[in-house]
Amino acid sequence: IFASLLYYLLANPVKNFFKDRSEGISVQLNEIEEKLQIAKDEKKDAQTRLDESIHKASQIIEDAKKEATILAQKIAAININDLSLMEKLLEEKMNLEERKSAKEAIDEILSDNITNDDIMLDGSKIVDIISRKVA
Repeated sequence: IFASLLYYLLANPVKNFFKDRSEGISVQLNEIEEKLQIAKDEKKDAQTRLDESIHKASQIIEDAKKEATILAQKIAAININDLSLMEKLLEEKMNLEERKSAKEAIDEILSDNITNDDIMLDGSKIVDIISRKVA
């Protein structure tokens, strides 16, 4: 009788205690599973963003390399043009200096060796020489 009375009095509170305890554990487990799922989703999103960032970074690097190559080619072309222009200017200057030195040498020789008294020119010869020189 004592055991049945004790069972009758304690059975419901013990059942309720274990039932509440198992429900509490179940609720905690569900919360943990939800948090785990949220963490997995966040990890997946972060991985996706990381992959996109890596792709963008590689694209930026590739574009920068292409741009650097194009700029190097443009600079090389400009330098080649500048060098050829400088070479032409040097040639022209050398030709001009050659002509100038030849003219100076001829003038010096003529002025030293020939005087006005040696050459008898009249007006028609001077006009003829000037017109040939101009033409």
